[in-house]
Amino acid sequence: NPQVIHKETTGFPVTAEQRVILRCLQPPPLPPPE
Repeated sequence: NPQVIHKETTGFPVTAEQRVILRCLQPPPLPPPE
């Protein structure tokens, strides 16, 4: 897929699908209670 190569050349070694998996495995940290 030329899109994957284009993403790698633009500086994105991780594909969109892998990003979604990383987001599911590593949810954003909750903000500290005030």
